[in-house]
Amino acid sequence: MSGLKSKLKLLRKQSGIQSSLEEQPSNETKTPLSQRFHRSRPKTSNQPPINKAIKISDQQIAELLNGEVKSQGLIEIKRTFPATFKHGRFELGGALTKQLPTPIKGENNFNAEKAIFLDLETTGLSGGTGTLAFLTGLGFFKDGNFQVILYLITSFAAEKSMLNAVAKIIKNQKTVVSFNGKSFDGPLLSTRFRLAGIADPLTNLNHVDLLHPARRAFRNVWPNCRLQSVEKKLMSFHRKNDLPGSEAPEVWLNLVRYGNTEKLRAVVKHNGLDILSLAAMLPALALTYKYPEKVGARVVDIAKAYQKANEPTTSFTLLKKQQNYLDRDGLIELAKQYRREKEWQKAKEIWTDLANKEDTEAILCLAKYEEHINKNFFSATNHINKLIKLSGPLPEHVYRRDRVQAKVV
Repeated sequence: MSGLKSKLKLLRKQSGIQSSLEEQPSNETKTPLSQRFHRSRPKTSNQPPINKAIKISDQQIAELLNGEVKSQGLIEIKRTFPATFKHGRFELGGALTKQLPTPIKGENNFNAEKAIFLDLETTGLSGGTGTLAFLTGLGFFKDGNFQVILYLITSFAAEKSMLNAVAKIIKNQKTVVSFNGKSFDGPLLSTRFRLAGIADPLTNLNHVDLLHPARRAFRNVWPNCRLQSVEKKLMSFHRKNDLPGSEAPEVWLNLVRYGNTEKLRAVVKHNGLDILSLAAMLPALALTYKYPEKVGARVVDIAKAYQKANEPTTSFTLLKKQQNYLDRDGLIELAKQYRREKEWQKAKEIWTDLANKEDTEAILCLAKYEEHINKNFFSATNHINKLIKLSGPLPEHVYRRDRVQAKVV
């Protein structure tokens, strides 16, 4: 080995290259190995402290939340509100006395006294078999009051106990009411029942998902139709110091891993408010679909919702009654329904008013009316020429003009 080193040294000298080790001898070789090893260990002075697990009992958690331990790892929190309790500007029991419109309740019969209001707080928002509900919020009317029951688990092992408790309450109801529950809460809960080997009580229940009627009414008015947007803009309810739902999973995992109860009360409060909002949203949406102008909804969107719900007469009646509140789209829809009912004069009046404002759709409707109904081909040609002037010589308009002109001759 020493001979090889000598040869390498000789080659470096001949090429004019000096060894970097020779030019800059390392002090590392002079330092004891134990000191070098100690120096290579990562510094921990600036590292964040590791959470230390503390032991906390279910009873302590229950007392913190004003709840009750039902079984190992399962805590029940109950609250009772009179039906006259106002959540924002609507009473919780408003749905008990009001008939819900079909676009809200669907084609099935709806009885608020046989409805269960459902909202979950889960370990994630992606769904799937790896996601579970650690907090299940339920609400229902009983003896003239609105009962809110929240089930919190303090360990993964307690999930089956919670599911059994939830199933016991749900099985006596006819309808489940949620907000985006058809896409998230319902399927997730059904999956957990199936994995736990428990009969799914949601299977035979009608599902009223309030996100959809809210979205149909306000998607063209509000930036979004999230639950808290509906609370603020429709129900005049404003949460104070509310914990975002996206933070709830971390709060619960900190409880399970470290016994950390910080923000746990805020999660429970958030879920309870969700349940109250579901109950109060029923009369709020009932008002929206009866008097859309009173809550800032577009009448035409409500009318189209009735059309989709197979209630064309209700749609037509609403448009006629609210004609003074209709925007351009609403007037076009009303004219279409007049045309469907062959009330040509009223349809023509609307089209003429809009045509005077250079509305191309209204001009086209007038051209069709004059050609096919009134048989005034000269007037039809004038409308088509105006249309071409405004929108350009589109092939379909040119074809229509030539066809009508041929009838004139």
